Amino acid sequence: MFNLQKTLMQSTAAMLFIAQTLTAQNNCEPKCKPTPCPQPNPPTQVCEQDPCCPAWETPVLNAAYNYSARPQTKCSWDLYVDASFVYWQPIQENMELALSNSLSGTEINGSMVNMAFDYKPGFKIAMGGYFDYDNWDLSAEYTWFHSNQSKNTENLTGGVLLSTWQHPFAAGSFTKLTEKWNLKVDLADVDLGRWQYVGKNFTIRPNIGARGAWIRQDVSVIGMVSTLNTSNITVKSHSWGLGAKTGVDTNWMIGSGFRVIGNAEADLLFTNYTGLSYRSLLPFTPANDIFIKQKSVYAVKPHLDLELGLGWSTYLDCNNWYLDFAATYEFQVFFDQNMFRHFNDDQMTASSRLPNGNLYLQGLTLTAKLEY
Repeated sequence: MFNLQKTLMQSTAAMLFIAQTLTAQNNCEPKCKPTPCPQPNPPTQVCEQDPCCPAWETPVLNAAYNYSARPQTKCSWDLYVDASFVYWQPIQENMELALSNSLSGTEINGSMVNMAFDYKPGFKIAMGGYFDYDNWDLSAEYTWFHSNQSKNTENLTGGVLLSTWQHPFAAGSFTKLTEKWNLKVDLADVDLGRWQYVGKNFTIRPNIGARGAWIRQDVSVIGMVSTLNTSNITVKSHSWGLGAKTGVDTNWMIGSGFRVIGNAEADLLFTNYTGLSYRSLLPFTPANDIFIKQKSVYAVKPHLDLELGLGWSTYLDCNNWYLDFAATYEFQVFFDQNMFRHFNDDQMTASSRLPNGNLYLQGLTLTAKLEY
């Protein structure tokens, strides 16, 4: 009998212990519901302070940061200067000199005489500096490119030359035509950017800034009717533009200090044509002398600039100086820059147009840069 009572008491105690254990688990379960554990960053449980539910380790999240790719010279002044020699070819649409007609009558069977576009030299100079604030850099650059182009043509045997520049009132055939084109392009840029690594062998510099452009063009066309009679036409287009620009410069490292360069820029320029004029002088026919001028023509003109080439750089004098060389081929387009007036009809005096051809600059750019 005694053993039976003892057995019953032990059984009752065991059941009470099991019940208490189950009750405790049920009380903790609502706080610690099982949660999936995604990798590699599991979430932190809400009941991390409850002793019945140990907390997961909270992952450390670091903000993304592209390491600075600016050259690191010893005792740096955070300044740099560079100079470029450019050898560019200017090309502009709607600059044809004449129609060379093989027939002398009213029939037309000929070909257009295009303007000659030759490569000409120019230069760029720039300077800039780095800031301690996140390694930003500020640079200023000036581009100078002035060129003179010319084209001569004579009529074919038994044919005539018909000028594309002559006003219809004074239309006639010529035995010889000469076109001279004087182009002056001056650009001033200021931009803010940051060189940074994207990977171990690729650096990029996004930038924003402002650009000013001064473009002056003059065309002179001399037509010979005979040895004593000539026609002189002078056309001018002078403008300035100012606007915002943005771009990205990239370096693709290929080893031993060499890299592939790819740069792109775009800008929109508020443009004011301060002087547009057309003058045609015919000394032998004074009644056909013509002079037309126009001022303050406003427009917003886009401009694109692309570069592709190779570069090489090295540190000098125990990292006191950083020297960089680059050779690129550059493509630029000033959209609708041609504002030389052309005439349509000899019956309507004011019937004329501004053909709005694009101005292109393309060619070699050689740059040397020193940082200290």
